[in-house]
Amino acid sequence: MFLNPHAVDEPEVTVEGLPLGKALESARHEIERQRAGPRRSDEYAAADLAIVALLREDADGRAKLDAFLYSKPEPQPYAVEVTLDVLVELQNRLAETREASREFRDRVAEACKDISRKSAAESCNANAARARRVWRR
Repeated sequence: MFLNPHAVDEPEVTVEGLPLGKALESARHEIERQRAGPRRSDEYAAADLAIVALLREDADGRAKLDAFLYSKPEPQPYAVEVTLDVLVELQNRLAETREASREFRDRVAEACKDISRKSAAESCNANAARARRVWRR
């Protein structure tokens, strides 16, 4: 994706010797298989699935992102941060080139906004909890 952002709009494009569409489909199936077993409650697997759904333009991509962001128990702040970091890096790469469609750039930007809001809310909640602990002393 970083090497050839246009590839997301044309899944038959080969990147590093792999047809992107098939590679993403394979990744989605593998992550779903793992989530049905040992990685059932793995927040990183949920994040991976959301990113793959975003890249594949899956109809349930929004639902996959929400499943990660609002899962119970809540994902650790670090999992949210690294997921955001990956998407921000992709967003920056997309800004450098006009190779990807406007729709794809908009999807990535929207996902970044949603994750940023979640990350900011977690930060505010953590700060409030720290303040309450200090206040009680």
